[in-house]
This record gives sequence, C-alpha cells and structure tokens, in this order.
Amino acid sequence: MEKKAFILIDFSNDLIADDGVLSCGLPAQAIESVACAYFEWFLARGNFVVVCNDSHEETKDGARDPYHPETALFPRHNVQGCWGAELYGKVKEKWTAIHESHPFETVYFRKVRFSAFAGTRLDIWLRARDVTEVVLGGVCTHICVLHTAIDAYNRGYQVTIADDATVSDLAENKAFAMNHMQSLLGARVVTLATLD
Repeated sequence: MEKKAFILIDFSNDLIADDGVLSCGLPAQAIESVACAYFEWFLARGNFVVVCNDSHEETKDGARDPYHPETALFPRHNVQGCWGAELYGKVKEKWTAIHESHPFETVYFRKVRFSAFAGTRLDIWLRARDVTEVVLGGVCTHICVLHTAIDAYNRGYQVTIADDATVSDLAENKAFAMNHMQSLLGARVVTLATLD
C-alpha cells in the first residue's frame, strides 16, 4: 500500500524565533500549530513524519567550515549543539512526544545542504516504508523547501506542498517557489483542510 510522509524542513530557532539569526519571524511563527497538526494527521492515518533541520559545524573557538557553501552565503546559524539549531517552540514539544510514541514512523535528519535529500538517509528511509508521496512544509519555501521538492521529483516521488505550513521571508519569494513547483514539478498544493 502506498504511503505518504510529511517532511517539515528547517523549523529551527535560528529560522523562526524573534531573535533567530535568519528568522522569518511572525509568518513562520504563525504556522507552528499547523505544523503540529500535520504531524498528528499523518500519524493518525498510518503515515510518516520526517523532520529535517539545517545543521552546521564549527570548532570550539568558533571557526566555521570553509568548505560548506553556505559559509560564504549566510551568517553563522543552526550550529550543531547550539540553541539556534534546536526545533522551535511547540514543534519541539510535539516532535519529542510523537517520536517517543512512534519511533519507527518518525525520524529526524540533520541536513547539510538546502535539500533534505542531500547527504542524508531520507530517500532510503522513505522507500523502506513504501512512501510514494512527500508533503513538504517549513521554511523557506523558496530555498530549502524548493530544493527538497526538486530532489523528490527527480527521485520519482509525488510532490505535494502544504501551503498553510510553509513560508518565506517575503511573500513574493514564496509565490515564485510555489509557481515553480506547480508548473515544473507537477506539485499538488494542499492545506490541512484539503488533505486526502
């Protein structure tokens, strides 16, 4: 039987919290409860939940990885073991609870590139569970959600975007990404109310 997985991307303190280094601010904070509701919806129907957070490493004296492409593009953020890399707010609480109650239906991956597929075991984890459709949420729609969608498409997954659970820093950035995913990847767009 074909299955679905909800993949929440980069819902970390540095990207969501008011004092996060690259925060999307209030629009991202506004989808916190919706993301938690997606977790519940998927697990209640025998499907799966994945959380993928951006993760960077640095030395004890604060030196950043010169070989990571984001080092030249963005300020220090989502450093492994630091507050900024932790899941934000209610999502952290809900994730902890569902992972404890559903250890084989939920998984957390540290990702090292924009796409949740790049450098992780995500593809093999999904295929072992007969997942054919991925429903993507998180931040930012035009960066990590978009790149994950492209990789999912290239691997043969049906790509679906949770419109009410994804945001960008600017509305026009989200609009660009949504249009691209629909027109070039054949992505479906859903909300929690229209999931089937």
